[in-house]
Amino acid sequence: MSMYFIALIPQDELKAGITALKKEMAERFDSSHALRLPPHITLQIPFNVEDEKESEFITTLEKFTKQQTAFRVVLSGFGSFRASVIYIDVLHPQPIVKLHEQLLEVTRDLIEEKPEGEKKEMNPHITIAYRDLSKDKFNEAWAEFSRRSFEEIFVADRLFLLKHNGKTWDILKEFEMKAVD
Repeated sequence: MSMYFIALIPQDELKAGITALKKEMAERFDSSHALRLPPHITLQIPFNVEDEKESEFITTLEKFTKQQTAFRVVLSGFGSFRASVIYIDVLHPQPIVKLHEQLLEVTRDLIEEKPEGEKKEMNPHITIAYRDLSKDKFNEAWAEFSRRSFEEIFVADRLFLLKHNGKTWDILKEFEMKAVD
């Protein structure tokens, strides 16, 4: 059995800019855990699939994604959770929430263990610091990032399936959506 998750990942230039923010969090606030993953918006939190079902799971995602139309994602400002997470916020998250709900429907029967957060309300975002961000460092970072500006747009034109290799997450496959008309 292997562990996976599904995400939207911005194009390379924006991805590099967000990675620079993650590096800043690591260097200035001792929070490097977010660097273990590419900048992303989680569509489906980590879940397990039996190894012999991986190809069927990939085929299901290919069929699903071919029926989806690319859309714009507007990133605006920073937010936080639980005094331990700092993230880039998504303005107008409805298309992402809808995609998440549809994805849960088509993958539900292939997932071995249902994701614990499946029933939680989705809050699309791109995490730049979490898990190893101490309360003191969080307060210091949040005092700055809560006032800092961040405005970017990217086209969500593909889904990414990531697989855990035991230490980090690797992109296993990309699935292209239909182009915007």
